[in-house]
Amino acid sequence: MVANKSCKLTRIRECRHVFRANKGMRTIFTPSFLFPAILGGILFLPMTDACSEESDSNSTGFYFDVDLGVAVVNDIKLVSQGIARSELTAELSAGPRLSLGGGYNFYEWFGAGLELSVIQNEIQDAHGAGDYYYWQVPLMANFEFRLPNKTRFTPMIGGGPGVAYRNFYRNVAEENEDGRGHMVDYSFVWQVYGGLRYRISDRCSLGVMYKYLALPSTGESNFEWGGDNGINTRVSGTRTQSVSASFRLDF
Repeated sequence: MVANKSCKLTRIRECRHVFRANKGMRTIFTPSFLFPAILGGILFLPMTDACSEESDSNSTGFYFDVDLGVAVVNDIKLVSQGIARSELTAELSAGPRLSLGGGYNFYEWFGAGLELSVIQNEIQDAHGAGDYYYWQVPLMANFEFRLPNKTRFTPMIGGGPGVAYRNFYRNVAEENEDGRGHMVDYSFVWQVYGGLRYRISDRCSLGVMYKYLALPSTGESNFEWGGDNGINTRVSGTRTQSVSASFRLDF
């Protein structure tokens, strides 16, 4: 395969080495972390003023969450149905996860709400064929159970169902060929999580969270590349594990 030749799924067998070129090298701190880190800071800083205010709440009421962390996704298998059936396995680097959530605390030990996350993972081709990205945007319903106690530390577990948008995307434009392409899919998903929060005031707490997000395999979708009509492709289910720092504001 010529080094600067675009890697299309129609030539999937020729391109397997592209996805395996960085095997065992999961880069964590890539430039893709910059935007969610800045956005998380913009959302976090104004809320710190509210931490100094006293709360009249009796442990019930509305809350708002901001989480920022690192997400790792299992290897993804792509199966194409062109003239001949072909497969490849893609290994993704660790990437950023930014989550915004809100809901209502019905009791000191139980709350429920919604959470919107953006997760990006990358495959960086070492042979110049372009940058590959895997985007997940899940909208989750969360049901959280907490263990109140006399200390400032509160352990919790939670989870729930949701829906997710995901996009397997390739971004490159070469001299003689437009190699950009993408495949979009929507599916039902589920998530479980657990962690520990430390209350720094009546209204604010900081925490550490672990989340496990599961997406099923896609149906057969059209993977469009450049000006081509694309090729029918199925993407395997993904399991995303993330560790994040969390900030919660109670109203």
